Amino acid sequence: MDRNIDQELVSIIIPTHNRYESLIRAVKSCLHQSYKNIEVIIIDDNYSNVNLRNKIIYQFGYTNHRIKLILSNEDLGATNARNIGIKNSRGKYISFLDDDDEYMPDRILKLMACFKKSRMKNLALVYSYGIIIYPIGNILIY
Repeated sequence: MDRNIDQELVSIIIPTHNRYESLIRAVKSCLHQSYKNIEVIIIDDNYSNVNLRNKIIYQFGYTNHRIKLILSNEDLGATNARNIGIKNSRGKYISFLDDDDEYMPDRILKLMACFKKSRMKNLALVYSYGIIIYPIGNILIY
């Protein structure tokens, strides 16, 4: 089965709460994907820290048309934030990224290739291994 997914929009949903520095790295890793047809949806439920929220708005709210910033006035938690991200996504495919993680540059391209190569008519999920790099330099692949 040859799926025409080369140009399908992928929505990357990032819930965040109080982790501005790591959020910047996470978003940049999305924007540097080799698969370019993406939207990045950031759901910020850090309603109590106005200075941090303003930094996020300044950094991401007006700088890139592929980024959608959703500001919540309540502490949603990661699960509810992801659900809000899904409701606000336009992509046919959805990927979740935590605000303290990063994607390798070809992650979305490789995941989309799995969909394209699959012979399963109703394939709904693909995933990949993870790599943890500890501050002291140890690496764990799981």
